[in-house]
Amino acid sequence: MAALFVEGFSQWLHHFDKGGTKLAKAFTPAFQLGTFFVAVTPDNHVLAMVGCPDGTPALVFSKSSFIVALGPMRGRFAYRMFTKFLIENEYPFEIKPNMGSIEFVVSDPAIRGQGITGRLIEYTMQHRRYLEYVLEVASTNTRAVRLYERLGFTELMRKPASKRSGVGEYLYLHRVVEN
Repeated sequence: MAALFVEGFSQWLHHFDKGGTKLAKAFTPAFQLGTFFVAVTPDNHVLAMVGCPDGTPALVFSKSSFIVALGPMRGRFAYRMFTKFLIENEYPFEIKPNMGSIEFVVSDPAIRGQGITGRLIEYTMQHRRYLEYVLEVASTNTRAVRLYERLGFTELMRKPASKRSGVGEYLYLHRVVEN
């Protein structure tokens, strides 16, 4: 999961580790497995993953994991940055009790366009059973935006991103589940 995560978010993560193997090692213990739905091959190759926390965070970082994987200076810096942007970064609206969040959606480039990730998101929503789902996506990630729109998500709001992120805006999409 960690290798796919690092590959999927490499646009933002490559500054810390060009090849991604050190970061994957740092991220491995962070995944709270009960919050993720995963599509795998029979030999356990992760094809796609979708986080949908159910009362617990999807990721919990260990500073020591980052220090061991990246060294003392880079590890501490990476830990602070990832904690700030992936853990402490809250939605700009209240998450209500019957609202679930879809997070950290990543798919193997080899399976993109085959419908696997969309089916995994649908499966996730069927098994979490919230009345409404929200997600955040970069406006520049047009492929993901199109996928979410095909799944019935509509725009709730936009928020400007920092210029350094290269994202433009963050889109907040939602979908109300039909009974």
